[in-house]
Amino acid sequence: MARYMPEMKPTNFFFCRCIGGPAWFGYDNFDPRLAGLMSMGSKEVKDCNPKYLKESEQVAFEMYKSIGKVTPLGKYVIMEACENVQGDPGVKCIIFFGTSGQIRDLCALAYFRARDVLSKVSVPWGPACATLVTYPACMSKNISNGQVFIGPTDPSAREWLPDDYMAMGVPIKMAVQMAKDIEKSFIYKRA
Repeated sequence: MARYMPEMKPTNFFFCRCIGGPAWFGYDNFDPRLAGLMSMGSKEVKDCNPKYLKESEQVAFEMYKSIGKVTPLGKYVIMEACENVQGDPGVKCIIFFGTSGQIRDLCALAYFRARDVLSKVSVPWGPACATLVTYPACMSKNISNGQVFIGPTDPSAREWLPDDYMAMGVPIKMAVQMAKDIEKSFIYKRA
């Protein structure tokens, strides 16, 4: 779960290992060197291999532009286990990790009240921080707050997310509704 805590003062502050992290959390603009790094490489980015995730720097640049302005949640973003939080009004989203079957069932639960087939689940491009926090916490101007986000689609997640697992970021309002729907849904009825 990700939330904003104005009173939290971390001692060993370490933001992110990638140059995109500050922008995905709204603390800075996207570094112009990212477009080259995400595509075929750039002479401006030293000590980093190109990721080959985008066809060209232009395509990567346009993708970053399409995200819109990312607004920070506050001075600090805290991620912690759900059982450590009790009634906190600052919670913005819930993050699930699970097998493909578990995530598939949560996607079906997200659609439990939906009247259309395309609006509730999204598998957008981006790193883990975008999939798990930026998008579901509705920090980006161009992202809907009525969707769950599956991913991350960035292959760098291979380093820490096992092959048989997926992640899902859910806006808090949707997570609360999904929790209320469990007993009426196939998840409870099949158990």
